[in-house]
Amino acid sequence: MNERGSAVISALSGITLLTTITLTSLSLGLAAVNVLVIRDAAIDASQQAALAKSSSKSDYLLKLIRKRVPSMVAVQVTEIASVQSTGYRVEGSIPGLGLLSELTRVDIRVSAANETIL
Repeated sequence: MNERGSAVISALSGITLLTTITLTSLSLGLAAVNVLVIRDAAIDASQQAALAKSSSKSDYLLKLIRKRVPSMVAVQVTEIASVQSTGYRVEGSIPGLGLLSELTRVDIRVSAANETIL
């Protein structure tokens, strides 16, 4: 094998590796940002649901998630209610690269203390 052929193969493998690392980093970064946005939406909905004489905010939370994270594939919202607190559990998956699909699953639990009227 001559040196010119080895240089071309080396360059192609280097470009492929660099592209893979770049796309993986971007995908993980986007997934992390989306998880933070979903967490903030869940916090907002649970704070509003914890107010006195407030009803369930599950629909409000679903609207916020669909508005803020339009690429969300599937999401399931479960209300967590007790005497002292109200909250939500959000489960879903964000689209990602094939090998990283397990890393883009979302499972967030948020609760807020109920407001009391004296």
